[in-house]
Amino acid sequence: MVLRLVFNKKAQFVQLGFSIVLIFVVLLIWVFVYNAASQINDSLRASSDLSDESKAIVNNNVESYPDIFDGLGAFVIVGLWFFVLVCAWNAPSNPVWGVVGFLLVAVFGVVSMYLGNVWAAMYEANSFFASFPIMTFVFSHYLAFTLVMGFSGLMVLFMADRSGGYDIVTGK
Repeated sequence: MVLRLVFNKKAQFVQLGFSIVLIFVVLLIWVFVYNAASQINDSLRASSDLSDESKAIVNNNVESYPDIFDGLGAFVIVGLWFFVLVCAWNAPSNPVWGVVGFLLVAVFGVVSMYLGNVWAAMYEANSFFASFPIMTFVFSHYLAFTLVMGFSGLMVLFMADRSGGYDIVTGK
């Protein structure tokens, strides 16, 4: 049932909206985890219970967090985009869905504008967002990323074979 939904032509548009919100939520959680880890690190460094070596190890781990998760955020964005393209290729399509697809991409564009504005407001209010330059770039241009993902998904959806390609459920 789940695989049928993934390769269903109607589910393609839902996947784009889900991807937009999922990217935002996951990356936002990563940034707040970094903030919590930084505060815990400050408390541990002020503590006299830990050795200097332990404090250095914890400090190195917290300082490497933004580099790792900023790159991982870019990987998630590109991975979800490829997931949308693969699902679009395997979904049987009809040109009538093109009109619905354009409307939904426009709606998802509006949603991505709001999410980008939320990120910008949080960036201005919290200094720890500056530790994530890739995520900040993506969310400052989130509308463009969303439109590219949506329209490339629509193009692939209608460039694919009319029979819908390979169906993983039925094996045909």
